[in-house]
Amino acid sequence: MATREEVEGKEENSLTYVVEADGTPVGRLRVVRTDEELLIAGIQILPVYQRKGIGSEVIRSLMGEAKRNALPVRLEVEKDNPDAKRLYLRLGFRVIQERNDRELREVRFGV
Repeated sequence: MATREEVEGKEENSLTYVVEADGTPVGRLRVVRTDEELLIAGIQILPVYQRKGIGSEVIRSLMGEAKRNALPVRLEVEKDNPDAKRLYLRLGFRVIQERNDRELREVRFGV
């Protein structure tokens, strides 16, 4: 039910996108935009398309948007997801809070 509400645009400030590569759907992205932050609320790339730079490109695009608007980019990652954690570290995300089995990470742009 929650996913349906996200996709239908019923969650405030939240947009869900289909991620495409060369016109082929390869994943999904959910972003929550507020006056205080740009939150990557979920990004999933199909396993066969992972490690091809698609996720990095999507996140860098969002980072550019956040920088233009002087907003931090935040996301949560599971502590037992080393591949995602490596990606986020490489893109400059730092842990700002520990939450049980997750970490809240952030990139700031001079704000």
